[in-house]
Amino acid sequence: MEKRLCLLKNYRINETEKKLISITWPIFIESALFMLLGSVDIFMLGRFSDNAVAAVGVANQIIGMLNLVFQIITAGTTIICAQYIGAKAKNENIIKLVGTSLIVNIILGVILSLIMIIFSKTLLLMMNLDESLLGYGESYLKIVGGFIFIQAITMTFTAVIRSFGFTKVCMFVTLGMNIYNIISNYILIYGNFGAPAMGVAGSAISTTLSKLFGGIFLGYFMFKHTVKGFSLKYFKEFPRTELRNIIKMGGPAAGESISYNLAKLVGTVILTYVSIESLTTSSYINNIASFIYLFSVSIGQGTSIIVGQLVGKKDYDTAYDLCIKSFKKAFLVSIVIGITVAFFGKNIMSIFTDNSVIISLGMSVLIVNAFLEPGRTFNVVIINCLRAAGDVKFPVYIGIVSMWLIGVGLAYILSITLGLGIVGMWIALALDEWVRGIIMYSRWKSRKWLGKALV
Repeated sequence: MEKRLCLLKNYRINETEKKLISITWPIFIESALFMLLGSVDIFMLGRFSDNAVAAVGVANQIIGMLNLVFQIITAGTTIICAQYIGAKAKNENIIKLVGTSLIVNIILGVILSLIMIIFSKTLLLMMNLDESLLGYGESYLKIVGGFIFIQAITMTFTAVIRSFGFTKVCMFVTLGMNIYNIISNYILIYGNFGAPAMGVAGSAISTTLSKLFGGIFLGYFMFKHTVKGFSLKYFKEFPRTELRNIIKMGGPAAGESISYNLAKLVGTVILTYVSIESLTTSSYINNIASFIYLFSVSIGQGTSIIVGQLVGKKDYDTAYDLCIKSFKKAFLVSIVIGITVAFFGKNIMSIFTDNSVIISLGMSVLIVNAFLEPGRTFNVVIINCLRAAGDVKFPVYIGIVSMWLIGVGLAYILSITLGLGIVGMWIALALDEWVRGIIMYSRWKSRKWLGKALV
């Protein structure tokens, strides 16, 4: 009997791992393409002006923070939708969930778009952006930030489509967005094929239009293939229950990300007191690092989708084993990639700029980043699994304490007080990732997340 149970357990794990691979590889490619979307802008703007890169880097920090507002809704939608699918909930429940998410994100998106258009200069001044960079930053923020409601809608479509396991669709749409963005950047930034040379504004227009076209395709697919039978008749009464559940799960789930990105935002402000070269280096390194932890992010997102479904089925043992196995794979990959990138640091930095000061700073930061990345893996894999299981509050509490004491407080001491600059900041960020990561690993091993699911 025990042997039969053991064989059954191994079969479930093997089948789950096969499903994980089928879901994760499209997420990996999609994430790579989406990161490429931002990196192409940075790379092409780097050929236009290093100052433009620094300004756009600060503007993107602000836009990234605003996207986290929408993530409150999409995080809750992803968690509940995956659990609904696992529990085989009624289609009506899923329709109400998705409709509520869309309505709220559209309203929030329009409000924030207006704020970006009206207060773009004020926000950049609050970030202590140098006056020589202000024109670039304001131009980018008014266009990309002014149409941020498109991103709000697209994020909702993506969250739902992924929850159903249609990750290949998101991958192909993102591929199309990249192709369009590269062509449009080439035309509008440099003024090719008779178009005016628009520089930063051209990059912003290309990015916005690519997101618009991507959102249209994703919306069409979602309504046709996942949320079938969508009708406004389900929303004759205000969906209080759905909104309450979304915020209950999404608020804490996004809270950790909000705290993380807000801490990064403060870190960017600190760098403005170091030097413009440090600010520019940070923009380049953030883009390079996004490719280093790409595998961890992808396997973390794929694992969380399946963990949510397994928790909905109450198959807790398989969910537990899957998370641990996914983490170990991501941890090893991040070590190898981090060290490799640090070794070729000079060559990689030279792709983006020919400024010797920025290249030298970047090489030093990439060495520290090789230590940071394995620590980050704990958080991008295990925190996603904790959220999927419904344990959404614990990561926020730990995150706030660690990020602000170590990620910001220690960063200020090392970079400003002790004069280590951007390298000191990265040392503090690495320590923050490891401290939080070890605590999250212990949380998952303790199984205290059991019984926290919504369904």
